[in-house]
Amino acid sequence: MREAYRGKLAVENRNPLLTHFRVGDEIVLKDYNAEVKEQAKEKDRSLRNMAMKEVQTQMIVSHLAKQFKQNTNGILDETPDVIPCFILERKDANPDDPILMMEVALTGTFEKYLVNDGSATKQGLETEHGKICLAFAHWTFEYTEEALVVTDLQGVKLRLTDVEVSTKEKGYFGIGNLGSDAIATFKDKHVCNDVCKSLGLKNAQGEAVVAKSKFKM
Repeated sequence: MREAYRGKLAVENRNPLLTHFRVGDEIVLKDYNAEVKEQAKEKDRSLRNMAMKEVQTQMIVSHLAKQFKQNTNGILDETPDVIPCFILERKDANPDDPILMMEVALTGTFEKYLVNDGSATKQGLETEHGKICLAFAHWTFEYTEEALVVTDLQGVKLRLTDVEVSTKEKGYFGIGNLGSDAIATFKDKHVCNDVCKSLGLKNAQGEAVVAKSKFKM
């Protein structure tokens, strides 16, 4: 869906809102690939609006991750952290295609724990970081009363990027929102791991796995 370019920030950041970046920082610039741009053109979609929804998605999942951390009551030593993403507008670019997305580059082994369609990967099922991420997805499903589930959980250890959200109601988030199909897949295929159980989450069918949840709703 996107093409990514890795580099270093070469000029001083003068924007007080972009405190995450310093000269010499490794960054990643992301651009929609030709196929997505062509589809957007055919459907009369604004690339700027699409990018805005992608950034908003990461912001919302970041907020959910902070809520998850707070509601675990210290049971977990580590919880997911979604890195911030920003929009750049190229002043000398094609006016129909001026947008890039920028974020801090992640260093280390990149792994995917949960696919966009709601199904877990081998890394999600077998690694400690993967189990935490799957429990986080489970928590969002339960916390929102099955209204949504976070998907496409991927990154380096628990530092996540390019996350998505699937919702029952249409019209929210970006093109990665696979809607009720992804929610149904997650609900059908998710098997509670030790992290889910330690947090007192219910299984996907709504039955308590262990004692009543201690989360602060």
